[in-house]
Amino acid sequence: MDTGESAAQAAIREAREETGLRVALTGLIGLYAMPHWIGNTHSAIFAARVIGGELRPHPSEAREARFFPMDTLPDYLNWWHRQPIRDAAAGMGGSAVWYQDVRWPDSLPPPPDVFDLRHRGVLPLSIIDEGLRQWGREPQPGEQWKEIED
Repeated sequence: MDTGESAAQAAIREAREETGLRVALTGLIGLYAMPHWIGNTHSAIFAARVIGGELRPHPSEAREARFFPMDTLPDYLNWWHRQPIRDAAAGMGGSAVWYQDVRWPDSLPPPPDVFDLRHRGVLPLSIIDEGLRQWGREPQPGEQWKEIED
């Protein structure tokens, strides 16, 4: 979030910056904590509807952007993104609170080095492939758990 910005305002801005779409938030899906990830990440995930703009990826974020039906999500989707999508599809209304134990693998260079390579546009395929191998899958037992009771 930028200084002076609410979580909802940040979600709207990020959607525009990363996808080219203008959105109106329709609800809070839940909170997702990744305290062992880079920067002790905690995310507030919102549901939204498109109100304008044109779907296009931000060049430093992705090569393409598109919509998928729930039953055909990409196999290479990072495992920690799957739970918020499932919670949204299930109609969760702000009651999803998950701990997601995502860690940077020893098999990759340190995060600042990888992000520098990505920023310069020279991220080797070997790093991309290892990232997909590590994270492009279903979560494994013990990698995430719900933090509140149903």
